Amino acid sequence: MLDITAYTQTPFRVLYLVRHGQYQRVTMPPETPDGPLTELGAAQAELTGRRLARLPISVIHHSTLIRASQTAEIIARYLPGVELRPSPLLRECLPTVPNAYIPYLEGASPADFAQGDRQAREVYRKWFRPLPEDATETTREIVVSSGNLISYLVARTLGATGKQWVATSIQHCGVTEVALGGPRKTLLLRHSDTGHLPPYLQTI
Repeated sequence: MLDITAYTQTPFRVLYLVRHGQYQRVTMPPETPDGPLTELGAAQAELTGRRLARLPISVIHHSTLIRASQTAEIIARYLPGVELRPSPLLRECLPTVPNAYIPYLEGASPADFAQGDRQAREVYRKWFRPLPEDATETTREIVVSSGNLISYLVARTLGATGKQWVATSIQHCGVTEVALGGPRKTLLLRHSDTGHLPPYLQTI
């Protein structure tokens, strides 16, 4: 994995955004769809953990949904001593979307979109902060969440706002890497990278 810090002395806050592995739904709308990882999803998480094990990760943040918690726990096996920090703020949500998408979103209401938009904005505000000006070392954190929220964060990284996040796609256990800091402030280094997964383990 290319390490930006090998090419600059600038300290960054690096976030590795990981979508959960494939899962089996056991809850359905109006509850948040959720469930445990499938056997394939667990294998995806294992290989993701092996890939990230070579990095000096300081913390693993993760959604409190079953599928994200299990993904984070598997990744943590390869990062002994790294703290797992669950956060309900990282749960799947529905930021604002174009009207044409609404019929396909399982009966979501205007209130769902309003709440999802507030949640996504708060996640961006909380996690997408650069290091303090006096920082001297790069930090690296893993954030395990769901596809919609990660898509929103990618869109915001690229300067898009509002509804543009629906034009991105995140594969199961795809790794998105963002560097915060330096002259460009926010830099997307990779998006939904699944190079660590063989083709038969790549799902969406």
